[in-house]
Amino acid sequence: MSDYTITLKRCSEVYGKDEVLSWFLEYNLSDYLTEEQIFLIKSRQVFNPNFLATMIFNHYYFREIAYETPEMFRHFAIEKMREVMRNLCSSYLFSFTYI
Repeated sequence: MSDYTITLKRCSEVYGKDEVLSWFLEYNLSDYLTEEQIFLIKSRQVFNPNFLATMIFNHYYFREIAYETPEMFRHFAIEKMREVMRNLCSSYLFSFTYI
């Protein structure tokens, strides 16, 4: 039950689950990785953006969004995902040895 702002559950009821999930998919791997790295990731199935978005959605489903409006939450969710991808891609996580 939310006390101050609405929950992510309520956002998904108003906007639809697919729309809310898309907020966590608003980044493009090609902005952070080379085509060769993206191909390698897909061929080895080590990263799935849809799975990541679903995990985030499920984890925060009953939590408040902590922003005054869903639009503000959407904006900051998109920005946060872009930051996360920048940090992940610059770390060793996406450093592959080519075999």
